[in-house]
Amino acid sequence: MSTHTWGLGDPPLPGRPDADTGLPRPPSAPRWSLAGTIERGSLHLGADGTDLSAVEGLLPPPPERSRPLEVYRARRYDGLYFVALGAAILGFTALLDVRVLGFWWLWVVFAVVAALGARSVSRTYLAAGADYLQTRRTWVDVYALREITVGVGTGQHWITFLDDQDRRTTAPTNELHANPALWDLVYNGIRHSVAGGARVKGSGARHLRPPARGERPPPAAR
Repeated sequence: MSTHTWGLGDPPLPGRPDADTGLPRPPSAPRWSLAGTIERGSLHLGADGTDLSAVEGLLPPPPERSRPLEVYRARRYDGLYFVALGAAILGFTALLDVRVLGFWWLWVVFAVVAALGARSVSRTYLAAGADYLQTRRTWVDVYALREITVGVGTGQHWITFLDDQDRRTTAPTNELHANPALWDLVYNGIRHSVAGGARVKGSGARHLRPPARGERPPPAAR
């Protein structure tokens, strides 16, 4: 067990939500990501009786697990920025000397950059049920975690979850935080797992510290 659990497993722990309704809802979890709430990509499917078969793009839940209660979906177009930059450079160069447009190798380079940029468009899919977190390809039981790793990179934080069945998944914190209700469900599972002996590690682990009693979690920075 980790030498420091940041108070995550300290009692009293919030109760587990019902698998079908998501009630009672877990308390608000601390958020530290620069991303704010993004309702456009969030789906709240808990207690509203939504017919899941009518929800476009919704993936089936993990085997023998209940319906998803919260979903966050988005697309990232970071690679296309390089395509736009390349087009701008090409256009500016053509203004200086139109003859550059006749260089065939230049068009080949631009085509390769455009193809790589188009392929770099990524899709985010996160779904949380009463006891699981699901990404597009993997899922974990958040109440049976063995290890939680909070990594910190340049302008990006992420969390890797490993459960007691050796299932592993990783998600950036800005995407986890984009739907606060989804993050609340995941965080509640983290607390229960730590109380059961899960290890907490990583240079960003301190961010998981629950608010002191009577203290409200700080709003996510925008």
